[in-house]
Amino acid sequence: MKFEGVVSNILLSDWDPIGVRDNPHASAEYDCYALRVVGMLHNGANSGTIAEYLMSVEKDELEVKVDDRKAKMVAEKILNDFQKRKSGRI
Repeated sequence: MKFEGVVSNILLSDWDPIGVRDNPHASAEYDCYALRVVGMLHNGANSGTIAEYLMSVEKDELEVKVDDRKAKMVAEKILNDFQKRKSGRI
């Protein structure tokens, strides 16, 4: 699986600000955000930058309540996975 798919899965399972994870037709719901996050990682983004992006998506695009704790946790998880893959540990 490409890393974009991994990130999309993390966003769906752990972030999911609109609550669609249990809908089998929504598996690609966060793909566009995953692509942006992967691009940010390749450009050297840290977890804080990723979390800020996720919070801006919640507030400005999805217009839902911002959950900064969850955004930070998800950003850390994504960054850790990225670093493991980059170092060959996955």
